[in-house]
Amino acid sequence: MQEELIRSIVSEQVERYRGMLVQDLYKLVYQGVMGSGHAVTSVADAEKWLSNELLSMGECRDDEVVVERLSADIIRVNLRPFVASGGDTDVLLDGFIRTGREYLGSTDGLIRAWKTVAGIQNLFSLSEMTSFITGQEEAGFPATHHSQIYRELYRPAYRVVAEKILLLS
Repeated sequence: MQEELIRSIVSEQVERYRGMLVQDLYKLVYQGVMGSGHAVTSVADAEKWLSNELLSMGECRDDEVVVERLSADIIRVNLRPFVASGGDTDVLLDGFIRTGREYLGSTDGLIRAWKTVAGIQNLFSLSEMTSFITGQEEAGFPATHHSQIYRELYRPAYRVVAEKILLLS
């Protein structure tokens, strides 16, 4: 990701999600670089997960947007406003699954993006950012869940997809 684009994405996310913790910022960077492959274990599981989430996601809030950019290629489609605007969840599911299969990020890209984010964000100290990424590196750069605080404040319900794949679905 280019520094200017990363700066714009991080600035927008920090403004929108003021309660985010460092692990939520990592999740943002991870999804933008790695896509959704970690979340697509099987088509049946992806279908069940989406179906369950659609039933339990609740009403759309006024401040929710349909699409948030996570990188030049990857977007987050928020389910509540997507469904409220008449979005086709079958098309979204297909894009999510295809992204998981076809979009391959790299840990080198993740490290580069994290270093850029660490240098431009002002929410967390450089030592906190360094300590967090060191722990993630030691664990093999796993995907993480949103923090409990983030989940309580924002009730995230979305799918991460490659924009180009979604548009072709």
